[in-house]
Amino acid sequence: MKKKDTTVSDFEGMRLRAEGRLKSRTAYFAEPSPEEAQALIHELQVHQIELEMQNEHLRQTQAELEAALAKYSDFYDFAPVAYLTLDERGLILEANLTAATMLGVERSGLLQRLVTNYIVREDRTIYFRHRQGLFETQGPQHYELRMVRKNGAPFWAQIATVGALDSNKAQLCKATISDITERRQNEENLRQTRDYLDKLISHANAPMIVWDPESKITRFNRAFENLTGYATQEVIGRKLEMLFPEASRKESLSKIARTSGGEYWESVEIPILLKDSNTRIVLWNSANMHAEDGTTLVATIAQGQDITERKRAEEAFQVLVNKAPMGIFIEQDGKFQLVNPGFEIATGYTAQELLGHDSLKLVSPDYRKMVRENALHMLKGELDLPYEFPITNKSGETRWVMEKLTATEYQGKRATLGYFLDVTEHKSLEDQFLQAQKMEAVGRLAGGVAHDFNNLLSVIFGYSDLMNQALHQHDPLARYLAEIIKASDRATALTRQLLAFSRKTIMAPQILNLNDQLVGTEKMLARLIGADIEIRMILEPALGAVHADPGHVEQIVMNLVVNARDAMPKGGELTLETVNVYLDEDYARKRTYVTPGHYVMLAVTDNGQGMDAATLGRIFEPFFTTKDLGRGTGLGLSTVYGLVKQNGGYIEVYSEVGHGTTFKVYLPQVQEAVPAVSEAKPLAIDFHGSETILVVEDEDMLRESICRSLKIYGYTVLAARHGGEAVLLCERHPGPIHFLLTDVVMPQMNGRDLADRLTSLQPDIKVLYMSGYTENAIVRHGVLEANIFFIQKPFRTNKLMEKIRYILTERLRQP
Repeated sequence: MKKKDTTVSDFEGMRLRAEGRLKSRTAYFAEPSPEEAQALIHELQVHQIELEMQNEHLRQTQAELEAALAKYSDFYDFAPVAYLTLDERGLILEANLTAATMLGVERSGLLQRLVTNYIVREDRTIYFRHRQGLFETQGPQHYELRMVRKNGAPFWAQIATVGALDSNKAQLCKATISDITERRQNEENLRQTRDYLDKLISHANAPMIVWDPESKITRFNRAFENLTGYATQEVIGRKLEMLFPEASRKESLSKIARTSGGEYWESVEIPILLKDSNTRIVLWNSANMHAEDGTTLVATIAQGQDITERKRAEEAFQVLVNKAPMGIFIEQDGKFQLVNPGFEIATGYTAQELLGHDSLKLVSPDYRKMVRENALHMLKGELDLPYEFPITNKSGETRWVMEKLTATEYQGKRATLGYFLDVTEHKSLEDQFLQAQKMEAVGRLAGGVAHDFNNLLSVIFGYSDLMNQALHQHDPLARYLAEIIKASDRATALTRQLLAFSRKTIMAPQILNLNDQLVGTEKMLARLIGADIEIRMILEPALGAVHADPGHVEQIVMNLVVNARDAMPKGGELTLETVNVYLDEDYARKRTYVTPGHYVMLAVTDNGQGMDAATLGRIFEPFFTTKDLGRGTGLGLSTVYGLVKQNGGYIEVYSEVGHGTTFKVYLPQVQEAVPAVSEAKPLAIDFHGSETILVVEDEDMLRESICRSLKIYGYTVLAARHGGEAVLLCERHPGPIHFLLTDVVMPQMNGRDLADRLTSLQPDIKVLYMSGYTENAIVRHGVLEANIFFIQKPFRTNKLMEKIRYILTERLRQP
């Protein structure tokens, strides 16, 4: 029979039996018999196997999360339209990244702001009218109005709203917003174009006439009236054949039909019949025209050969081509026949160097087939949108261009008219944006996994500490337990790195001088990098202050120094430099994530191996490493990236293979003075107590572990799974409750609200919050609120007991 798999509950039973046997021993930890020791070793081995099974389950869960994220995470944030959720007052509760990008603000800057802040004042009545209609009729609303970006630039928006209810039955408004500025502009341009064409046709010197597919005349201009002698009411609605003498009518209509169906305008000489029965030979030009009401035909009849206006138009067109800021060219049989100055500037070649040469020679070899195929599709009308590809200019530099082609005629032969724009800078900004979004998505995943793992680690630490206290110091199982704790410590370090990368750590920012931070760590850095690397510090004497977490700054410096050390395996020179800098508008324009202003820059430079472009593109990704297997986790630089971002800064890296690397960290400069620091002496304290402690934690295993530990230290312990159960316990408990240890994020009621409720029942109760989240009731944007006692998951039992004693004895100094 197949052996049943060992489950967590099985393991818990074995652990309880082992603990019972241990407790049956003397109170002085008598040495167990060999048989008992062997049984305990076996059960601990099962425990270790179970831990490995849990770790494997976590890895599988992480892989599934990554797969799910890759499939679904971008759907909401990168939708082509903006999504907003508003409450009844118009406050923005939720927004996707498209909304933030459209309005030119960070997503966090949108939340809890009135949507009317982004609506042009004159159009707000439109919004209020439709909002009232939505809430009164519960029917969807569709309307257009003008909105305004953070920089003050207005744009036209198409808005669709529907009503919804939140979990408290409060009325919500779900809105989608599309930027229709271009469409509105196109509509206005179309209207102006139609007006212009109407005026052009009506007032043109050349006679013009328009008819429909059934050959009925729909309009003609004044010049046609003057030519033929007919009045408007005598011609409109009649057949086109009335204009031709009967003897040549069939031939004339045949010529018009043949030339009108072509792709180009063609001229034919035909006689027309005037109102006075005379005939005139005219040069008849016609072509198909597509209108909203179907296909119509238009003809232009030229009486004379005066080409003065045509010459002027040609000259104006030549000026336009020569002054155009884009590249324009004409090619025939795959060779350049004409290029404008804009094309010369974009490619670096002169017209003499290009004319008569293969037009594909500028295209990067790997893209020539794609460009050739796209060109054929575009000339056939099968492709309308411009396409992008790289070219190599005369200086050998690769530039990205966007090209569009159309068929034309040049010197009496078919040709291709093309234009392209240099989009290299745009492409670079687009790549930066995509990389930033990828890092954000990976960060969300990493933060979620790390938070869930923290709860499991807290349980492992709790029971490991309990076992450690139960074992004799010479017990052979003690060294196995020590390895479990050591592995858990490493897992804790990894989760903290993941939280740092995902910007989920809790901050305690201070006004700092980076020079003081570097000088304070100089000796430690020297020991870290070894004697074969020389360390130099170039510090700005009048360095500005920054508002940052000192622990984060130390982590940033340490990780960058370790990275530099690994890049110099044979030794070298490491330079740490600080300087005040101003990032101007031009710098920020090339880096969309940067806000112009005054910064303090920390540069860490090594003269080591350097990195290629491919490595630089992934340098801050978590778990990406160039080190050999087993020599690194790939979290060092991703931790630096997350910590710099969380402290409001930016990081840039510059490197070339064989020429070393420089990391530049920019932290916003502040005007406050750095406060004087007084040394705090640690206080000796006994962790034991006799007070009554209420533990509120929704994770059963973690709650049980904490309660067991508190009882060992002498406390009377009450336990609750959630806020409602805790309030009921407090109301029924006959004596005082001295201390509340509560998780912050729980179902039904969060820890902050629970503490407020219990304070009214037990005014002297002291509170310690615990959590693995950074955005909750006691933390805002990763920064802990003032006068709050808090312990971060996962934690060791001794740290928890130390924290509790400090709070109970009203020693407000934090451990």
